[in-house]
Amino acid sequence: GVNRTRKVDDSDDDSTIGEHMSDRDVECARNYMRTFTTKTLLPHIEQKLFTLSTQIFNTRKGLRNQFKSFWGRSAGATRREGEVDGYTHQSPESQIRLAGDLAFMCRDYDAAMGHYKLAHVDYKSQSAWRHLGSSYEAMAHVHMLSRANSPELKKDIDH
Repeated sequence: GVNRTRKVDDSDDDSTIGEHMSDRDVECARNYMRTFTTKTLLPHIEQKLFTLSTQIFNTRKGLRNQFKSFWGRSAGATRREGEVDGYTHQSPESQIRLAGDLAFMCRDYDAAMGHYKLAHVDYKSQSAWRHLGSSYEAMAHVHMLSRANSPELKKDIDH
């Protein structure tokens, strides 16, 4: 049969997830999740990632943004003084970070690293230290996972 030893929560209740489901029910649920993930969730994530990448490219290529970048201000910088967090969910920096996170979830580590590096440049130029630290952490995750089978990984971690 199917192993159902995982508990629902840490309460004193001894119930386990799916304890009243038959093996066939569990297999049907597993097949549903597999189908949902491959036919609905992943295509949606990939479409969202494509849309974000297009928006990021269009935001960055404008002449105005090229001048901002040339004169030392990040292209598309939207951080305003006095804001607690500094960025809205619709800001270019947040959209870049979201694109990196979606690429990371899809195990496209090269694309994720590219997005994280792009966000990192903006955060650094705007002295957004919390966000900068978060982008460094995300880049470290990508680095470790993309080199998971590499003999140099242990060396990288030790240094």
